Parts: sequence; structure tokens; C-alpha cells
Amino acid sequence: MNLSLAAETRNTRAEKTSMPGSDDVVELGLLLSAKRAEELIALARRRGSSVAQLLRGLIDNALAAESFN
Repeated sequence: MNLSLAAETRNTRAEKTSMPGSDDVVELGLLLSAKRAEELIALARRRGSSVAQLLRGLIDNALAAESFN
């Protein structure tokens, strides 16, 4: 499997990147082994979502947990 990911930033402000409804978007590159990437894709398919949706959910949960500390 050939996985090529690139990171690019456009009009982003850190204080807004996790706010719902924000028009600002940032693309993050993620380096994973091919095996982990395949497992992540399989997990997303089993859950009926995309890898991006799965990762956004994990990030949202981590940020929410951090705000309670």
C-alpha cells in the first residue's frame, strides 16, 4: 500500500482549530507504519466511518479530557 500524506496550512489560528463551525482548516500529516495504517482503515470501515472522522473523534475526546484537568 502506497500512502503519501502531506501537511499544509492555510489561514489557521490555533485558538480556533478545534472550535465547531470554524471556517479555518488545517491539514496535518501523519506518519504511520503501513500495518498501522491498514489497521486504522479497517477499524474505520468496521465503524462505518472514514479514517478522518475516526481521528477527529479521538482528537476531540483527548482535547475534552484535557479541558477537565
